[in-house]
Amino acid sequence: MINISGLVVGMVVVLAGYLFWAGLVAVAVLIHIPWLVVRMVVMLAGFFLRHSILLF
Repeated sequence: MINISGLVVGMVVVLAGYLFWAGLVAVAVLIHIPWLVVRMVVMLAGFFLRHSILLF
């Protein structure tokens, strides 16, 4: 019984660790998504401005 409870505790600890790291990754991704979107918009705007200047 002691071994089974030890396995259960170990599994819970491992699952908690995975959930903790998954949460950190999710937060980091959520924080970085707006910056990536802003960077893409700025790059696209610069691309279109450059081409419109070349056209004119």
